[in-house]
Amino acid sequence: ETLSSAVSTNGKVEPVMPRSFRASFPTFVVRVNAVEGQQVKRGQSIFSLDDSEVQAELAQARADLAAQQEALNVAKAGGHASQVAKAAADLEKAQASRDQLRRENESLTKLMAQKAATREELDQNRMQLIQAEADVQSLGKIKQTLEQQAQIDQGRVALLLEHARVTVRDLEERLESAHGATPFDGTLYSLPIRLGDFVRPGDLLAEVADLHQVRIRAFIDEPELGQVD
Repeated sequence: ETLSSAVSTNGKVEPVMPRSFRASFPTFVVRVNAVEGQQVKRGQSIFSLDDSEVQAELAQARADLAAQQEALNVAKAGGHASQVAKAAADLEKAQASRDQLRRENESLTKLMAQKAATREELDQNRMQLIQAEADVQSLGKIKQTLEQQAQIDQGRVALLLEHARVTVRDLEERLESAHGATPFDGTLYSLPIRLGDFVRPGDLLAEVADLHQVRIRAFIDEPELGQVD
């Protein structure tokens, strides 16, 4: 006939897919909208934490993010628009002046050969041409330096921009965690917080699960495992 063998042990019944809410920053509980054991609907608010400091930090972080984005746009454009435009305009003007002096030099050289121009006029033109050449080289270096600085700034600002994005994302997640809402229909089977409680990062705030789906976790001593089918 059928024989049965019983093993006495202990264990616990636990939900299969629970949803735990934990504090992500130190603050106070300002609202509790449910009671432990209550049936809750998806999207229903369970609690609210004081998030005033996080909101202020998030506003500042978003402003910093916008500033870094603008700085990156400026760097990608080759530097500050006014500085780049001025450097380009000054260089173009200096090049035009140099080219004009070169043409005058050729003309004076021919005229001097025909005794239609004096040595003093040619020497004066050459001095002006030397200065114009130096101006072109100097302004060219200034423009090049601005472009190189823009490339350096672009890499530096890109890192700062990514850091600002991570900061904003982290603060947005903190802000969201301050307002517990159930992700699905279920039972609020744990609610250890009370109005006015101070919570620290990592503290358990609430637990929700569909208790129609549970599992039993039994603890069996090793010598008795052979009796378990």
